[in-house]
Amino acid sequence: MVSAIAERWYSNKELDRAAKLLCDLATGKIETPDEQALDRALVIVEDFCNRHTIALASAVADLETTLALVGLSWEGTSRIKKTETIIDKLSRRQTWLTVSKMQDIAGCRATLPTQEDVSRVMDQLLALYAQRTDTPTRVRDYVTKPQASGYRAIHLYTNYDGLRVEVQLRTTLQSRWAHYTEFLTDMTGVDYKSGFGEPRVHEMLVELSHSYAGIDDKIVEGNKLVRQISSATDTVPVVFNWDSTITMLR
Repeated sequence: MVSAIAERWYSNKELDRAAKLLCDLATGKIETPDEQALDRALVIVEDFCNRHTIALASAVADLETTLALVGLSWEGTSRIKKTETIIDKLSRRQTWLTVSKMQDIAGCRATLPTQEDVSRVMDQLLALYAQRTDTPTRVRDYVTKPQASGYRAIHLYTNYDGLRVEVQLRTTLQSRWAHYTEFLTDMTGVDYKSGFGEPRVHEMLVELSHSYAGIDDKIVEGNKLVRQISSATDTVPVVFNWDSTITMLR
C-alpha cells in the first residue's frame, strides 16, 4: 500500500521532548507548563500516532490474507494507541523508553484455535514480511518464555513505510487468560498484568496460564497423532478445533 502521508515536520528528538513534557505534566513534575509549548507537544504526539493509520491498515490486510491462506478467518482486533495511553505507559516504564522507540503504537491481534495454528500463521507472516521489507521482523516469543505474570503470546514487530506495527498471535486459551487478567484489573483497580497486586493472586494467575498451556500442548500432540492415523489409513484428518468445540458445548 502506498503511503499518502506527508513527511514529518519534527525530528525524533522533538517528538521525545514533546512526550516528556506531557509525561512531566501527568506525573506532577511540572504544574504550570507554557500553554503554547503544551499545545505544540500535543499536536506532535497526536500527529505521530495518526501517521500509523495506513501502516496498521496494511498490517491488518496482510494478516487477513495470511489467515485465508491457511484456512482461517480474521477474529481479532486492531488499534492505534491514544495519546493518554502512551503517556501513561511512558510514565510507568523505565527512563530509556521514549515514544520514538515504542514499537506498539499501532497493533493488531489474531486469536487462533490452537498453538499449531499460531505457528503456521507466524511462519507465513515472517515469509511475507521478508519479501516486503528489508527491515528484519522482530519476534518476541512469550509462549516458549512466558512473562512473569503468566502472559503468553507471539508478538511480531514489522515495518510499514518506516513505521513499526505490532502483530499479536495467541490461542483461544491464551486470549481467555489475558481477558480474565484485564477483568481483574478493571474490577479491582490493580494492574495485575504489570506485576502489581497480591503475590498469591499472581501465583494463581501463573498457575492458570500453565494449565491452559498444557491443554494447548495436548491439542498439538493430539492433532499430530490424528494426522499419523489418517496417513496410515488413507483418510482425511479431522483435527481438533477449540473454537468449534466451544460452540458445540454451548
